[in-house]
Amino acid sequence: MKLPASHVLCFLLLLPLAGLNARTWTDSQGRTLEADYVSANETSVQVQRVADQQVFTLQLVQLCPADQAFVAEQIVAEQGVLHTPDEFEFAHFRPRIVGFKFGNKRVPANYLGAISIREKTLGSVPYWMDGMSIGKDGEIIMSSGNGTTPHMKLITWSPEAGERDIVPLVYKKHEQGITPDERSRDEARGVFWFFGGQIAHDRDGEVLFTLGACCDNGIFRVDSTHPVRLKRLNTGISSSSLQVPPWDDRCAYIARGNYIWKYRLSRNDAEQDGLVFTIEGDDIFMASTLMLSEDALITCLSMPTDEVDERGMRVSGKFGIYIDRKANGYYLFDDAYLGAMARNPSTGQLLRVAKTEDRKYEVREFELVTN
Repeated sequence: MKLPASHVLCFLLLLPLAGLNARTWTDSQGRTLEADYVSANETSVQVQRVADQQVFTLQLVQLCPADQAFVAEQIVAEQGVLHTPDEFEFAHFRPRIVGFKFGNKRVPANYLGAISIREKTLGSVPYWMDGMSIGKDGEIIMSSGNGTTPHMKLITWSPEAGERDIVPLVYKKHEQGITPDERSRDEARGVFWFFGGQIAHDRDGEVLFTLGACCDNGIFRVDSTHPVRLKRLNTGISSSSLQVPPWDDRCAYIARGNYIWKYRLSRNDAEQDGLVFTIEGDDIFMASTLMLSEDALITCLSMPTDEVDERGMRVSGKFGIYIDRKANGYYLFDDAYLGAMARNPSTGQLLRVAKTEDRKYEVREFELVTN
């Protein structure tokens, strides 16, 4: 007897025509159905029966725990996990944020509330990444290493193939007595006294990088025909983020301290071209930062306290915030320590590096979701 689609599951034998993704679904009474998973939401799942390709909508509460868990995994894989921040600790730091400036346009420090972040894991990386950039062809470049680790390098990465080294970098701890010519020769072959680099693709698809936030070592270009050949474009820049945005792809934007500066790019130079953003406040530092448009950006704020840890270092509160000039304020979103971030200039896809609870590192696609 053929049951209507609205009825609970019935028993069917596994047939040779079963779909490649078919599974045996079991209801709370032990009855089974061979069907392909189609789609799901928080309360129901759609499946396509193998025997006749008929589509059923099944209520999750009627399924066995194993099937409910399977559906939950599919929802996470398709939609990602939604995280909403806890505002309690941040409330103690909010008074230290006075306002923002986008160029000459001032934005008051209006706190607009918490905003959720939805993300899903695309793959893993073997260690923490300091910088990330996505080229127009979808190429993902990352940088790692902070001058004290053995894995200082630039890599390409994809969800399917993982990572591949393109420029191994060498840490040179002591530079006492080194001449400018010796230093220049070292840099050309990727030998630095410090590296915690930030990455960007220029308008021609070539890779730019800086050496990070703890030293003034300038902007470098990676020669596309000789990947280990590095060319210095300028000096005197430290950075916690580097970006060449699609709306202004002749310039590099560098975040450092509580500022974002613009540098006009040429083949052999990067010339400072003005201050484009400022956070006004008490002892505030921008870490990983991503400009989404000329009017909006996301950044990890570090705000030191008077407390010191066992090493004698000041303990900082770290918060992810989304600043929107058109909304005339800013939002708090989840993640106390944002990793490297990038936006695909062709699709708008947002990626970041995150640390898991078991101290592993993942590349995640994410979006901001208004509550």
